[in-house]
Amino acid sequence: VNRIGSADTLLPDASGRLIVGGNFRAVNGTAASHLARLTAAGALDPTFTLGTAPNRGVKQVIRQADGKLLVNGTRQETNGDLKATVVRLLANGAADGGFGFVAANPGSFIAGLLAAPEGKSLIFGLLFNADNTSGKPILRLNPTGSIDSTFNAGGEIEPAHFLGATLQPDARVVVV
Repeated sequence: VNRIGSADTLLPDASGRLIVGGNFRAVNGTAASHLARLTAAGALDPTFTLGTAPNRGVKQVIRQADGKLLVNGTRQETNGDLKATVVRLLANGAADGGFGFVAANPGSFIAGLLAAPEGKSLIFGLLFNADNTSGKPILRLNPTGSIDSTFNAGGEIEPAHFLGATLQPDARVVVV
């Protein structure tokens, strides 16, 4: 990543490549907007053709069991609103058109992601409805990116205090 900007998340793969996400516009002088894959030698990987990604910075990238990538970041809408977003990419960086999630309210904040069984995912943060009510600290997303209404996290979590989460073998979620 160039000296201007930041790399905020790293995700290695089995072949030694590294996915880098953050707030940057170039890698080693070559245009790369907020998300890129580097070869094992550290060069920009031209086979990673980025589809849709957050256009104002990437906070986290995780790999699902099927090899697809979930990307958490911020997207600026055409009206200037900044919205928390999660997009899913295929392993080669192409957009997965069968998935889409954007927090409905500009005040929403996504602090973290976790891959869950059956292609689902968990998002942690403060996630408001469009009417700025019903802020949820944890949501489970279906494989399509829609909110799983059958999931009830219980408990409370302050987004500013979220440090991480893991799944136990019985699929229970532990949040720190």
